[in-house]
This record gives sequence, structure tokens and C-alpha cells, in this order.
Amino acid sequence: MLAALAGLAILCVVAAAIDAPTGGPADPSGLPAENVKAPWIFVGIQQMLRHLPAIVAGVLIPLIALLIIAFIPFVSDSATRLRAAIFFGSSIAALVLTVWGYFS
Repeated sequence: MLAALAGLAILCVVAAAIDAPTGGPADPSGLPAENVKAPWIFVGIQQMLRHLPAIVAGVLIPLIALLIIAFIPFVSDSATRLRAAIFFGSSIAALVLTVWGYFS
């Protein structure tokens, strides 16, 4: 509980100190489609949609990722390394796609 409170306090300080990188008001007539970005949680999927067919990037890959994450509790207790590999692999993949989509 102390770690959660400390993390929340740090997050509040950072949020108060750094302004969000928002632009001006939206103008639908002059905004090119390649400059539109999704909210941070979906920016990885948006990045995949730029390079892969829509059914693969928007449906199949997220579905497979969710099924793999849902499979974690059913892995036997003796295979804790497999559980950790699945969890950290999916977390790193989500982080890489999010950062890649944010900076591209």
C-alpha cells in the first residue's frame, strides 16, 4: 500500500510539473489523416494498422495477445518461468509498440 501511495504521489508531482503535449483545437478541414494519433493505450494498435492489413493488426494480433495473457493462470505452478516469460514478453511488446507509435 505504501508503494502504491508513493507511486501515486510521484505521478501527481510529474503531472503537475509537466504540461501534456496537446495541440490546438481540432480542425477537421485541415488535419491530414497521417497526423492523427490514438489515445496512448491504442497507439500500438494504430502503429500496427499502418503496416499490416486491418484484420490482422486490429483483430487477430490483439485477440491472440489477450488469449495468451488469459492463458497465464492455467500454466502449472512448476512452470513459473513460463508464466514470467509470457507476462514480461507481452508487457514489453505493448511498451515497444506504444513508444514506437508515440514517437513516429
